[in-house]
Amino acid sequence: MSDTRTAGYSFAFDDSRYPTAFFADYEALTCLSVSASTETLHVRNRTTGGHFLAKCYWDESRSSGVTESAVLKKLNHPGIPKFVAEYQNETMLCVVREYLEGMPLHVFASESPPTPSQSVAIASEICDILAYLHRQSPPIIHRDIKPQNIIIDPAQKAWLIDFGISREYDEYASKDTACFGTVDFAPPEQYGFSQTDHRTDIFSLGVLIGWLLTGESQPRKAMPKLVSPRLQKIVKTCTELTPDRRYASVQQVKKALQRADGHVQKRIFRVVCCLVASITCLSAGFWIGRYTGYTPALFAPKRVSFEEPLIEQAVRRSLGLDQHTLISEDDLLSVTELYIFGNRASLNPAEYAAAQQGMGLQDASIRNGGIRSVQDLTKLKHLKIIRIALQDVSDLSPLANLPSLEFIDLNHNPIEDITPLASLYSLRELCVFDSRVSDCSALSSCPLLETIDAGKTRVTSLEAFAEITGLKCLKLRNASLATLDGIGALAGLEQLELTAVRDGNLAPLLTLPLLNEVFLSESLREEAARDLPDAAFRITFF
Repeated sequence: MSDTRTAGYSFAFDDSRYPTAFFADYEALTCLSVSASTETLHVRNRTTGGHFLAKCYWDESRSSGVTESAVLKKLNHPGIPKFVAEYQNETMLCVVREYLEGMPLHVFASESPPTPSQSVAIASEICDILAYLHRQSPPIIHRDIKPQNIIIDPAQKAWLIDFGISREYDEYASKDTACFGTVDFAPPEQYGFSQTDHRTDIFSLGVLIGWLLTGESQPRKAMPKLVSPRLQKIVKTCTELTPDRRYASVQQVKKALQRADGHVQKRIFRVVCCLVASITCLSAGFWIGRYTGYTPALFAPKRVSFEEPLIEQAVRRSLGLDQHTLISEDDLLSVTELYIFGNRASLNPAEYAAAQQGMGLQDASIRNGGIRSVQDLTKLKHLKIIRIALQDVSDLSPLANLPSLEFIDLNHNPIEDITPLASLYSLRELCVFDSRVSDCSALSSCPLLETIDAGKTRVTSLEAFAEITGLKCLKLRNASLATLDGIGALAGLEQLELTAVRDGNLAPLLTLPLLNEVFLSESLREEAARDLPDAAFRITFF
C-alpha cells in the first residue's frame, strides 16, 4: 500500500457499498489502490478540509481492517500514521488514518537509488519504529516489513504503514492461527511452522537491508553483492532460518548498522586515499620507465595463496571466480560453506550428495582427493559449514580457529583426535563416519552439539559420548558397541542408529524418555522382538 495515486488509474465510486456515515464525513478524491477485497482512498474531511487516507475492507478481508484499526488506536509514534476514525456497515469496514505525503520506498529507490549511508539511515529508522512496536505490552509484531509498506516523506523520513496482518504476541501459543506475509520477506515461521514473534520482523528487516543495498530481495543473491563484511554479517544474522540464531532485538540490529556505517565510511576514505596514492605511483612509474628503462614494483592487491589446490578450487566455486582471477582476503570473508567430496569440489550440498552417491555406485571417477591439511580453512573466517570427505586429513587443530563452525562433515578421513573441536561453541553437528575416532567425550564442552555420526569408527562404548547432554541424534552404523548399559545418561536422545551390540541386550533403550526413532541392522531384529515388543518409539531395520 502507498499514499500515492496509482499511475494511470481511474475509478468510479459506488457510494452505495460504503457505510453511509463515511461519505457523510468524507469526500473521496482518488483511489490510490484496489484489490479483490480492499480499496485505499485519498479522502478529504468535509468539515475541516483536512486530507486523510481511508482503507476500506469488505467481505472476508474485514478481519484485517479490524486488526489495523485496533493496532493503530494503541499507537503513538512519529513514524506511524495516526488513527482517525472507523466506519462500518454489514459488508464493509473503512479505517481512516493520517495521510502521508511522499512515496513508497520501492518507488523512491527506483527514482534515486539510496547510497549505503542513506540505506543504513532508512533501516535504522525502521529499527526505531519496530523497537517501539516490540516494547508494547503485549508486543506488536508487524509481520509485513517490505519496501511497499514504507513511505519516504519529502524530508526523507521513513514511515511504517499497513498493519493489516499485525498481531499481538501470545507467549502461550505454539504457532499462528493464520499464515500471511510476502514471499522473500517472510520467514519460515510465518508459514505456520511456529509462532511469530519479534524475530519475525528482524528476518524481514534483514531482507529489507539487503534489498536496500543491492536491489536483491533474496538474501542468497544479496550477500555476494555486499562489499562490506559487516553488512554481510548483519543480513546473514537477521535472516537465519532458525529464530534463535537471529539478533535478539532490533536494537542490536541498529547498533550493528551504526558500527557498519562508520566502518564503511572509513573504508571509502581509505579506498580514495589508496586510489590517489596508486595514481601517483603509476605516474611516477610511467616517467621512471620512460626515461630510465626501469619498471618499478607497484602496489598490487594481496593475492591469497593456498596449500591445497582442491580447497582453492572449492573456494573459487563458492565465489564464482575462475582459476585466473585473483582472490583477495576480503573475498574470503563471504565464504560460509565449503563442500568437497573426494576429488570433486562441489558448489552446494546437492553436488556433494551426488558425488557421495557416485562413490556408493562404484563410480571410478570418484577417488580420494588427497587433502592432507585443513590449514587453508583458517583464511575463511566466517565458515559455518564444511564437508570435506574422502581425504587424508588427520590433524584438526586448525579448525579450532574457526569459532563460527556449526556443521562439520569429515567422513572417510584418518582422524583419531577430535579434541581440537572442543572449543567450538557453535558446533551443532559432527560427522566422522569411517574414521579412527574412538572417543568423543571432549565435545561435552560444545553446548549446542545435537548430532554426532560416529559410524564405522573405533567407538566401542557409550563412554565415548559421556556428558554430551544435549545430544539428540547419535548414529553408530557399522560400529560395534559392547553394551547399551548406561545409555540413560544420554536422556535427550531422540534418534539412534545401531548395527551391533555385543551383549545382545536392547532393553536399555526403553530408559530414554524422548526417543522416537531407532534404526537397527537386520542382525538385531531378533533381539528387538525380544526386548522391545511394546516400545513407544518407531523401529526401522536396514
